[in-house]
This record gives sequence, C-alpha cells and structure tokens, in this order.
Amino acid sequence: MLKEINSPDKAFPRVYVEISGICNAKCPYCVTGAKNQPEGKFIDLHLFRQILKYVTDKGIFDKNTGTLWLYKWGEPFLHPKFPDIIDIINDFQMNYMISTNGSIVPEINHSTVKYLKTLYFSMPGFSQNSYDKIHGFSFEKIKENITTIVNKLKDHSYDKEITILYHVYRFNMEETALCKEFASSLGINIFPYYAGIMDFWQQIALIEGTMEKEKLDRLSQDYFLDYYYAFFSMKKKNCRLPGETFSIDEYGNVGTCCQIPANHPDYLCGNLFKDDLEDILKKKFSQPFCKTCKDYGMAFDNSWDHSFNK
Repeated sequence: MLKEINSPDKAFPRVYVEISGICNAKCPYCVTGAKNQPEGKFIDLHLFRQILKYVTDKGIFDKNTGTLWLYKWGEPFLHPKFPDIIDIINDFQMNYMISTNGSIVPEINHSTVKYLKTLYFSMPGFSQNSYDKIHGFSFEKIKENITTIVNKLKDHSYDKEITILYHVYRFNMEETALCKEFASSLGINIFPYYAGIMDFWQQIALIEGTMEKEKLDRLSQDYFLDYYYAFFSMKKKNCRLPGETFSIDEYGNVGTCCQIPANHPDYLCGNLFKDDLEDILKKKFSQPFCKTCKDYGMAFDNSWDHSFNK
C-alpha cells in the first residue's frame, strides 16, 4: 500500500528520527529555543531499534537510496547514549547524517564514521556577539569543539561531507569571510544561506500580521525580511516534503512533516506501533494545514532557495 499512497513510488529519501527532543541552544527564532513547543526527551534505545526495523521492513527506508537524519528540533550529541545509537544504526547498515550546534564533543571512533554520510555544523555567525544573539554559547569553545570533532573524524579516515551551515543575518554578514577562512583551515565546506525563521508559530504570526511590534522590530533588525515577504508572497502549488521526508519523533509518532511542531493540531499522523501504516500515510498526505501552508507561501517547492553568495 505504501507505493500506492506515497509519491513517488519508492521509499522516502529522508527519514527523520528525533533522538534528542532536547536542545541546549537558546535560539530566539527556533521553536525549541523560543520554548514554543513542549520539551521532549531522549529516545529510548529499544524504541530506536524498533523504529529502524519498522521503517526497513515496511519499505519506508531503503538503505541503498535513503539517509537517516538524526535530528528534528533537538541537539543529537546531547543523547547520553549516543555511541549506542550509532551501534544500532550500524547493525542496520543505514547511511545517516547529523546536524549539530557544536556545543558537545561526542565519543568518536571507527563505528561513528562507518555509515556517517554528512555532518553539518550550524553556526549563527563568527563572533561572540553573534553567538550572544542566537545560540548563547561561548564562541571560542564552539570553534575548539568543531576543530576537535573534525580532527577526530579524520583520524578515523572519515572522508565524506563536513559542512558549516552559516546562517546569514543582518548582523553577521561581515563575518562570513572569517568563517570561510576557518572552514578552509580545517579542510571542510561552508554553505552560507539566509537564516530561516525556524519557529513555525513566529512564521505564522509574521505572515498573518499578528506579531507583537517589539518582536517584529527585533526580527526586522536581524533578518532580511524583504526576502521573506517576497518568498511568502508566492503561492505554492506543490510541496516536496510529503513525498521526500518521513518524520518520526522520540515517541514513535509520525509527524506530518519536519516543519510542523508537535503542539500543532495537524502534527500527528499516528504512532508507528499503535496505528495502521496505511492510515498514517493517508493522513500524512491529507492534513488540512497543508493547503494553508501552500497558500501562505511556506511550502517547500522547487523555488525554495536560502542560498547566499557574498
């Protein structure tokens, strides 16, 4: 039944599994950092193994074509049993990727790199001032951690992608070149792109014109809102996310997509171990808010491009 409902008629290219529903960053424009959805928990190891078996057995994940994304709204390296998480992934021979804020240096060994396909470092600038505005970490400690992680990966012969996702705000444009130098010194990539408003509720308030003046003023100071207004003004006929992503939280719940937060009424499509997969998929492709999302210009179609070249 999967092939009849899912479009295209193959497994999902990206399967998200939230291993840590907790984040230690204080990003004011993220649904987690802004505390605009309930805090989650660390995924149970037994449940994680069950999830990987389920998505493999049901054809949701194809290890030859798919990638397991080990995050949604949390910081994956915070998981106290992160090495065990990796061992389970290796048992299933799944390619996986991680995005981290760089605040934690996990245990890194040969098992870590065996199926690691991509590692992203999320950076909100390249100065303590920028970190004070967004993540709230010590900038020097972050640089030290990134250097340590990259070197440890290379010590274990990791030769796949490592990229700094550099979030471009109005206040950190002039720091981009410094970050490029840092990335070059480590032999890794950098991708500067316009910072996203990662809090669904703030996006809605911005689009509907209901955001408090104080918050809107701060947003205007930090973001390139002309870019956002122009993008949101384009009504979308299609969205890539339903057919390209399958999103599972730390409770085994399937979310509509990787954007809608857990406290939205159209978030839940069902639970992998309590509900029928056919019903879950039908709901995933027919949630009421999906139409509103397209009408609001929020959908991820082929015109979505946050890239920034300077």
